[in-house]
Amino acid sequence: MSETTPAAIGGGGLLGEVSARHADRGLRLQSWLRLALAVFIVATLVLEPPPLNAGWCAAAAIAYPLLWGAATLWLSRLTAAARGRRLWVLLALDIIALGTVTVLAGASAVESWTADVVITAFTLLPTMAAMQLRPGVALVMAVPTVGVYLLTSITTREANSEPWSSVGLRTAVLVILCVGSVALSQLQRSRVREIAGLADDRSRLLVELTTIQEQERRRLAEGLHDGALQYVLAARMDLEDVRDGDPVALQRVEQALQASATLLRSTVGELHPAVLDRSGLVRAVQDLALGARRPGMDIEVRTDGVPSEPATDADRVVFGAVRELLANVVKHADASHVVVELSQADGMLTAAVTDDGSGFDPDLAAHRAAGGHIGLTSHRLRAEASGGRLVQVDGQPRGTRMVVSVPR
Repeated sequence: MSETTPAAIGGGGLLGEVSARHADRGLRLQSWLRLALAVFIVATLVLEPPPLNAGWCAAAAIAYPLLWGAATLWLSRLTAAARGRRLWVLLALDIIALGTVTVLAGASAVESWTADVVITAFTLLPTMAAMQLRPGVALVMAVPTVGVYLLTSITTREANSEPWSSVGLRTAVLVILCVGSVALSQLQRSRVREIAGLADDRSRLLVELTTIQEQERRRLAEGLHDGALQYVLAARMDLEDVRDGDPVALQRVEQALQASATLLRSTVGELHPAVLDRSGLVRAVQDLALGARRPGMDIEVRTDGVPSEPATDADRVVFGAVRELLANVVKHADASHVVVELSQADGMLTAAVTDDGSGFDPDLAAHRAAGGHIGLTSHRLRAEASGGRLVQVDGQPRGTRMVVSVPR
C-alpha cells in the first residue's frame, strides 16, 4: 500500500505511475524508520528504564507498532483518493507515541535519563514527513511535532533543572528540521514531476517516431507506385510497339525511362540526401530550394557564416526542418516569394524560412497534427531534443516566418 498516491500528488497516466513508484520507495523507507523508532524506544526503556511509570511506558512502546500496523491495514483498504486525505494518520501516531513515552518517563527525570534519550527521536519525524512527497502534509505535521516536543520539554524541565534557553535552542533546531522537511518534500515532488514529464516525452516521441515511419513508408510506396512504376509500365507497353517497328514508340520508351530515373533519384535523395554529406548544408539547401520551385514561386537562399564542411547531426536536423517547411509552403501557403536564410553565430546554427503567402494558422496546424499530420511537430521535437528550438517568428505584414536553431 502506498501512503503517497498518484491522486495525492496530482496527475494521472504516466505521471501517476512514476509518482506512485517513487511514493512506494518512500513508504518502504518510512517503514524501516518506524521499525527503527520502535526498536529505539524499547531499547531505551530496557537500557535506561524509568523508575516511575515503567509499566505505562512499556505499554505505550508495545501499542505503537500494533496501532501502526492496524492503521496501515485500514489505509490499504481505502480508495486512492481517500488514502490521499488520510496520509497524516501514521505521522500522528508517531507523534503521539513519542510524546506519551517522553511525558511518562519525564515524571522520573531526576532519577533517570529516559526522557532525555527518547526526546531526541523527535528529529526523525520531519524526515518521515518529507517522504510523503506532499509539502502540505509535512507543513501540517510540523506544527504538532514542535508543539508536543516543546510540551514534553517543558514538562521535564523542572525535574532536571534545565534552563529555558536550552529548551528554546533545542526547539529551534527541531523547527529548522521541520522547515527543511517541507522544502525537501517540495523538492522531491518537483523532481518526480520532472522525471514523469521526461518519461512522458520519451514515450510520446517513440509513438510519434513510429507514426512518422509508417507515414513515410506509405508516402514513398504511393510515390513509387503512382510515379516511377507507372512510367516503367508505360515503357514496357511501348516496347511492344517498338517490336512492331514504330519509331515513335522508342522515343516514348526513352522519355518514360528518363522520367522514371528522375523520380527514383528524387526518392533516393529524400531517403538520404547524399549532397548533404558530400557538399555540406549550404549546397544541400540550395539543391532543395531548386527542386521545390514551382511556376509563379521564387525561392531565394541566403547564407551567412555557415562553413562548407562535412555534415554534422545539427546540419541534418536543420536540413530536415527546412525540407518540411518548404514542403508546407509549396502545399499550403500560396506564396510567390520564399527566402531561406542560413546563418551560424555563437555556436548556434540557424535556418529561417520566410514566405509572403496566406499565413500560418496555429489552430489549423493543431487540428492537422491531431489528425496524424505531425511532420512539423516531429521536427520541432527533434530540434528541442538537440538543445534547440523551432518557432514561428512575427515580422512580416503577411505570410509566415519559421526559424529553427540548433547548437553546432
